[in-house]
Amino acid sequence: MPAGHVLLVGIVCLFVGSLFNAPGIEKTAQGQPIGWRRDVGRAFAEPLADVSHFLHTDRPRLWLQSALGREGDDEINVSLPSPTTLPPSATTTTIKMVFAPDDQMRIWVGGDSLAIIPGQSVLDNFPGASQGVIDPVVNAVDGQVATGLSRPEIFNWPEHLKDETKRLDPDIVILTLGSNDDQPLTNAPGGETIGQDNADWVPEYRRRIGGLMDQVTSGGRTLILVGIPIVRDPGRSGEYQVINTIYKEEAKKRRGRVLFVDTYPLFLTPEGAYSDYLPNAAGELVRYREGDGIHLTRAGGDVVSEQIFKTIAENFDIISWREEVTTPPTTTAPATSAPATGAPTTAAPPS
Repeated sequence: MPAGHVLLVGIVCLFVGSLFNAPGIEKTAQGQPIGWRRDVGRAFAEPLADVSHFLHTDRPRLWLQSALGREGDDEINVSLPSPTTLPPSATTTTIKMVFAPDDQMRIWVGGDSLAIIPGQSVLDNFPGASQGVIDPVVNAVDGQVATGLSRPEIFNWPEHLKDETKRLDPDIVILTLGSNDDQPLTNAPGGETIGQDNADWVPEYRRRIGGLMDQVTSGGRTLILVGIPIVRDPGRSGEYQVINTIYKEEAKKRRGRVLFVDTYPLFLTPEGAYSDYLPNAAGELVRYREGDGIHLTRAGGDVVSEQIFKTIAENFDIISWREEVTTPPTTTAPATSAPATGAPTTAAPPS
């Protein structure tokens, strides 16, 4: 065939294929980094998706996804909850909830990529796990890489948590977020994108995390929100401190329902700087950070998990069930105290 005919056939095939795959093309365009490429992609993909839906050429893709158990893969949900107004009695909790082997603490652990290693440490080392005090509603960390609250078109955390908490009904949600949110916020009210240099960025991010907090805790469960540690890049560390401050302030408004775990000071040198290696309690240098200067090694994950356990111990009762109900005989001499066991093997470096 003449080259012109081959080119024409190729263009027609490309267009027909685009009509069949328009929902996926639209989602890919939405997920592009903020900039002109994303704008151009959306300008092409969104009308194409409308035409495909009108002609019903998007149906075969939906049927195939349904057959493969991947329904909803192309959905783009950008709805985000706003903070709710709760009665004063719902803003504080003064009585520790008690958990025991016959009344287990049901926990869910997840978040962005920084949740994965510490979350595994939480599931592996949770105090009382061997006695059945906790019931992990999932046996693995629900880690969603490169996600956060800034880009709901890529992954919508409030919607995901709504589905998961309804399905699994945990008592405690341990969530790590923020490390991917040092970027513009898309799909703000009115559909606009708010850059980090915009004065509306902090109020809008505050609205998003406040809405997520209220949504998670509305059923009587507790949210443990894990902050972002210092990273190698000083600029990003400064941006993360802004996000951590928002988390801390919003958690304080929801005392007893939201508990904030501040990991930033756990990995500071005595001079207040970043380092891959820090001394442990025995004075030995331990590598706590991966080579990218952001993520945590297993030892670093253990340090974060210990801080989470400390927060849980301060706010929940998971040990009183161990108390003996019988009184030892008084006719025998008291036994010599045995050395304490079960002490953490990894201690947080000095802050």
